[in-house]
Amino acid sequence: RRQRQMCIRDRCQREQIAKWLREETNDYYTRHQRYPVGREAEDVVDNAYVQIVKAGIWIPYGEVYQYYLSRKARMLKHPLQG
Repeated sequence: RRQRQMCIRDRCQREQIAKWLREETNDYYTRHQRYPVGREAEDVVDNAYVQIVKAGIWIPYGEVYQYYLSRKARMLKHPLQG
């Protein structure tokens, strides 16, 4: 049975994508002193998606965006350290 979440075969890829999204979110926060909302969240995903494409990982943009929205609250509670 297929779950409704990112369909990435490799767990390592999923973790890397999550890391890029967290890093972009924290970079945004560092620059603006607030977390992204609305179109700003799309900008964060856009920046992370560039890295995903460069890494040769194929995943639809919409899937990454939905994943980001579903995980954003948790990312904000537990910002990336370092």
